[in-house]
Amino acid sequence: MQEGNTPEHIYSSSGEPFKTQGAASMVMRQKNLNHHEVIQIPGEDGWIIMRLKDDPPPYVETYWWVTFNAKGSPNDPDDVILAVNAEILQVQREKRIIIPNRFKENADHATYPQFRQLPGEERKIVAQIKQYPYTTHEQATEAEYEEFKRQSFAKHQENLLRYGTGVNPADIGA
Repeated sequence: MQEGNTPEHIYSSSGEPFKTQGAASMVMRQKNLNHHEVIQIPGEDGWIIMRLKDDPPPYVETYWWVTFNAKGSPNDPDDVILAVNAEILQVQREKRIIIPNRFKENADHATYPQFRQLPGEERKIVAQIKQYPYTTHEQATEAEYEEFKRQSFAKHQENLLRYGTGVNPADIGA
């Protein structure tokens, strides 16, 4: 019998296998071990927590300088509004900005179908059109993103104090 934890196996705090599957499962939940499973030790009554072999690599956020295109039609919204996991990003069109990759992917997935129908034929989807097309310029660093966000928020707060809510400073020539 092997005692103690290894990178691949987790034993009880005493260094022995868990006495029950439930005890091992409870420790796994408490430690938030998502990529592990509880297994019975072959030929023994004990249970251990074992790491699954296909641990995904840790997610590393990337940041991008982008410019969202002008409105394609009068019905398009003035600003681009993207949301990922309840985090909302509202940006102006035709301004060079930095956005996290998760919002860039969100913009990529915001599409609507373009149909084509000829007489005597069924309507077919011929393309997917991006709701928020943009141009990618280059990758940015997290420090650049944080500084850009800080400056943008400071300007927003200044405009709120000066003009109040519901007023676009550009509309009054500011």
